[in-house]
Amino acid sequence: MENPCEEKNDTRISLDVSQRGKYAVSKEPLRLGDMEVHLQVPESNKGLNNYASLMLVTGGVHKRIHATDPDTTRKYLDKLKDVKTE
Repeated sequence: MENPCEEKNDTRISLDVSQRGKYAVSKEPLRLGDMEVHLQVPESNKGLNNYASLMLVTGGVHKRIHATDPDTTRKYLDKLKDVKTE
């Protein structure tokens, strides 16, 4: 049986290569310590937990994706806009 941590790291490395070293949403360069793997279609919505349905995003973008509170959504959306204008 494979080590889950090693498998997760292998997935991150593969995603880094396939996303050409950039975050999936913002397209800014990946930074160590601020990468989160996001499942594009949640398992609860019949999403598959496989490589094709994963993407690397920043912690802030990941929070924005899952946010349900309008203030939280706005806060992280504004941060993403700030990154795009820099």
